[in-house]
Amino acid sequence: MADWHPILAADEVQPGVWVLRDPRGNPYGSVQLRRTKDGPRYRTEHRGELIGWGTSLRQSCMRLHQMMLREGVPGLPAGSPWPDKDGNKL
Repeated sequence: MADWHPILAADEVQPGVWVLRDPRGNPYGSVQLRRTKDGPRYRTEHRGELIGWGTSLRQSCMRLHQMMLREGVPGLPAGSPWPDKDGNKL
C-alpha cells in the first residue's frame, strides 16, 4: 500500500469541495478550493473547525488526515512526526 495517500479518501461532493471520510465512511473534514488575492488556496476544516490554508489539495488532505490520526492517538509524545493544528511539530 505504499502508493496510498489521504487524497484517495477525498470525495469531491461538488466542484472544488472535497470531504474526507474515515474507514467507516464517516466524514471527518473537508477541503474547499477558494480564490484569494494570492491565488488559489485550499481551506481545510477538521470537524467544522478551520485548521489552516494550503497551497495544494495534496498538502491539505495530508494535514487533515494527520488531524484524524491524532484523534485516535491520545497524548502523542514530544517529537511526534504529526503537527498540531497550526502545523507545528509536537
